[in-house]
Amino acid sequence: MSKFTSNYHFFFAHLRNSLIRKKLSCNVALNNKNLILSQFLMKENLILSYFINEEKKIITLYLKYYNEFSVLKSIKVFSHRKCHHYSKFSLFKLQSKSNFFGKNFCVSTEKGLLTLTECNLFNIGGKVIFSYNV
Repeated sequence: MSKFTSNYHFFFAHLRNSLIRKKLSCNVALNNKNLILSQFLMKENLILSYFINEEKKIITLYLKYYNEFSVLKSIKVFSHRKCHHYSKFSLFKLQSKSNFFGKNFCVSTEKGLLTLTECNLFNIGGKVIFSYNV
């Protein structure tokens, strides 16, 4: 199980604030966890791209909009203080409920950050990091 319990709330706070203000880009600190989150957002087609500036130690996220509205409608970060670790069976139940509500979940697993669908495909559980609507 990957250790993804550090304070990643700043990442989502910057992202949320930039989306509310309809900015084209968002800067976050360059660290391994933020890079992994950026790669996940890119893989899921939730941002256009990202750029790493090693000199200034920042990652610039280029945000994605469709018809002047953000592709990401909402983001809910799960607290690292509470236990949100789900077995593969619990994730299956969570996925069936989430499809009804239109939510997607990012899960930290031994294979990295995955969606619920990928967790079911690999038959593994993990810790829910955040949920998002598109």
